[in-house]
Amino acid sequence: MSDVAASVFISYSHADRELARALATALRERGMRVWIDEGELKVGDSLIAEIDFFLALVSEASRDSNWCRKELALAVTGELGREGVKVLPVRVDGAAMPDSLVDVYYLAVSADNVSEVAEQVTVAIPKHQEEERERSAKRRDAARPTAPRTPAGRAT
Repeated sequence: MSDVAASVFISYSHADRELARALATALRERGMRVWIDEGELKVGDSLIAEIDFFLALVSEASRDSNWCRKELALAVTGELGREGVKVLPVRVDGAAMPDSLVDVYYLAVSADNVSEVAEQVTVAIPKHQEEERERSAKRRDAARPTAPRTPAGRAT
């Protein structure tokens, strides 16, 4: 595992700003690099190059937000342009999950359990990173040319 902390982008509706800030703070306290759209981002920043995890705060307000829906669609379809970006859905106050996330395990968050959710995210991230390393290693191994074999099955 790399010594560089995982980076997490929090996608949220501005109606959920306080909850997003609290979650960002709790994740930072646990060593994560967190990006939200206030202060951390400036014109011209590339999220593609910076994020490892896309944390979607799913609330009724985010479901109604064109921008949140677009961000989620890009993350879910892999169109963020970077292999390995993992979507971490976090449901706010019982909001209905979007169709693209109905079969994805999510955490439930409210103002009362932000710390617990941040801890669960922090525990899950290294596991996701290890799974991605294993998948990458398998892809590399599968792409390597193999030595031609003789009829007896020995490499030439």
